[in-house]
Amino acid sequence: MDRYQTVIRWGMYSHVHQEQYQVARDVYEHKSIGMNFIVGSATTYMGKPPSFNVMYLDPDTMLPIDYETIAFDLDHANEFDEPIWERKYNYRDTYNLKDLSP
Repeated sequence: MDRYQTVIRWGMYSHVHQEQYQVARDVYEHKSIGMNFIVGSATTYMGKPPSFNVMYLDPDTMLPIDYETIAFDLDHANEFDEPIWERKYNYRDTYNLKDLSP
């Protein structure tokens, strides 16, 4: 990522069942140069509800400007036979961020 940081703007990876993020750093100065987002999965796993993520991008730079997770309320669906998907969190709101830069 260091060598191609002007081309590779950010990364998104999936299917590890746990949401995570990583800050990519350059090789020599260890300065922050990019973000990697590891998203959850649409399957249940060890008490984690199915979820999906929505990434909002700046149309000019193609950099992430907002990111949110939508989760399925499995307990409610099992009890009431009614599916409910609701926003679990929004990165900028939840973590009080001005943007999603590294």
